[in-house]
Amino acid sequence: RLAAALLKKKDFDLIEPDEEMIDEKKIMSSLHPVAKEKFLKFINTVEKGGYNVFLTSGYRSFQKQRELRDQFEAGKIPAAARPGYSYHNYGLAIDLNLLRNGKRYGLRTPKEDWIKTGVPEVAKRMGLRWGGDFKDNVHFDYPVLPTVVLLEKAKKQFGSIEKAKGNELNLA
Repeated sequence: RLAAALLKKKDFDLIEPDEEMIDEKKIMSSLHPVAKEKFLKFINTVEKGGYNVFLTSGYRSFQKQRELRDQFEAGKIPAAARPGYSYHNYGLAIDLNLLRNGKRYGLRTPKEDWIKTGVPEVAKRMGLRWGGDFKDNVHFDYPVLPTVVLLEKAKKQFGSIEKAKGNELNLA
């Protein structure tokens, strides 16, 4: 399914337009090990429902999260958590776009249209959380622990958030 791994970013509704290409295999390989299989099953279920799924983001460093938060605070993007408070920082979240019958669903697609796809409900049934419930329609995460707990674990394991590699965090 991820064989069409390189996609042009200009073709998608994105929060992170700083790179030319999207590498879906790299996105999947950067996820935390506890989340990879969960997201693969979710993607496969959505695709069996007739949608093409395009991953646009996965693991995100704390530094990258700070850059996005700055853009959010400047009013340039609709949503971005503080560094350490995004499941992306731990490889426990993905952003995606959908395509079905020529209709694209992305960041700017109204929440009501996303709900009509049934994809948010599929995610919830699979134990995932949909970002449309907090103004980020393309976001899906696997909330294994609250982010405040993950942040404390990251500080303890890596010494500081600047050194943290959240997708390598010991969740035990």
